Amino acid sequence: MDVLWALKLLRNEFPDVGGLEQTTILASGTSKCKATKKRNLYIVHSGGSHWITVYTECMWDHVDVYDSLYDSLPSDAERQIYSVVSTHKEIRFKLMSRQVGSDDCGLFAIAVAVDLCHSRD
Repeated sequence: MDVLWALKLLRNEFPDVGGLEQTTILASGTSKCKATKKRNLYIVHSGGSHWITVYTECMWDHVDVYDSLYDSLPSDAERQIYSVVSTHKEIRFKLMSRQVGSDDCGLFAIAVAVDLCHSRD
């Protein structure tokens, strides 16, 4: 599963959506892609081998986390999220389908990202 390729395709298809940044830049803490657009989406690589999708809107007081495996956030993922959004935003886990295989999280993260990009107000 190539999450980076999916992010590139989504950036090209949805220029109005903020974020969609390479996960290595997000993980390094040097992101310049702050959540300043109306809609902002990130795929976060957390815990060494797990992918989650993060979504927020500028006017929201929270961040939605979509995780197909866990119900808690590793500290490295929280650090990545707060490097691009205000630390005053509450992190909320959204209900979603659970993965069955041990390495399906990338596919789930991409599917959620595509769905969120296609969603309109």
